[in-house]
Amino acid sequence: MAGEHRKSTKAQLALALAQGVSAAKWARTNDVTKMTAYRWAKDPMVRKAVESYRRRTIDQAIGWMTKHTTRAAHGIVTIAREAESDSVRLRAWRAIFSDMMAVSKYSGLEARLTEVEEMALQRDGAASSTFASRTPTNYGPGATPAAMG
Repeated sequence: MAGEHRKSTKAQLALALAQGVSAAKWARTNDVTKMTAYRWAKDPMVRKAVESYRRRTIDQAIGWMTKHTTRAAHGIVTIAREAESDSVRLRAWRAIFSDMMAVSKYSGLEARLTEVEEMALQRDGAASSTFASRTPTNYGPGATPAAMG
């Protein structure tokens, strides 16, 4: 029972660290010694969980921004078309042009990365490839509350 509590406590520490809370502050708040909190914070499973929480937060933010991208694009185009000032219209059109170039560059890189991953899968075989076994979890690959014991 104590082991399960420790695993849960380590998961709570990982979440706090991911949110920018210091190990010392978390230790004070949770009646854990600072030395223990620092030791746990160095644990590879806790570090993996911290990174997983951060990736998940970033993914959620990107999802929210993606949901509002069309509205933002419409707003910029409206400004580009209807602004009274030539300089405002020019900045809006430049923003559209610049952003489209960045998106197209990213899309190209994404396609190339996917192609490289597929080639690696074919070369190594799906069963032995780390790509095939990679599944997003709340704690990251290999970092689960059970593994944080």
